Amino acid sequence: MGKKSAERNARLDTLRREQRRQERRRSFLIYGIGGLAALTLLAGIIVYALLDNRAKDQSRSVGYVTRASTAATAAGCTGVVNDASHGSTHVAANQTVDYTVAPPSSGNHDSSPLPDAYRFYERIPNLRIERAVHNLEHGFVIGWYDAKLPDDQVTALRAAAESAGDRFIAVPWERGEFTENKHFVLTAWDRTQRCA
Repeated sequence: MGKKSAERNARLDTLRREQRRQERRRSFLIYGIGGLAALTLLAGIIVYALLDNRAKDQSRSVGYVTRASTAATAAGCTGVVNDASHGSTHVAANQTVDYTVAPPSSGNHDSSPLPDAYRFYERIPNLRIERAVHNLEHGFVIGWYDAKLPDDQVTALRAAAESAGDRFIAVPWERGEFTENKHFVLTAWDRTQRCA
């Protein structure tokens, strides 16, 4: 019985070693494939995040133009342009700022904004543009109109301004004409859209 028992024990040891080897192989395959899948998923997330950030960075860069909507195109408007920042310092109430862009979408400005109780400002002498720029800093959208905007469109702008909401004001531009034969310009802080 000693020899048979020794052979049987040897076979059992061989079977146990084989079983442990197969279990290690199975564990390696399961964990290896699972780990590879996890790494692949993680790499995909990282690549997506990098590409998404690059696209967002581009859409936030100075000079980027968001395509105009169908309605804006029909109204002769350009897309919305990301403008360079031109400062945000408060100036004295009697100081005139020489804005390099007409109209400005940012820049140094009066320490007192235009009252937001008015939605439409008439073409009146000595209306301080610097006060309107302060409104931009507070999240307003300004619809600037120059002297060449026809009276019927000024009347339509007045009506639109009255129902446009709390953060919109229409302001005349009295420092020359706008470029590109556009006579109505929408600005928000560092954003501009020009319309015919």
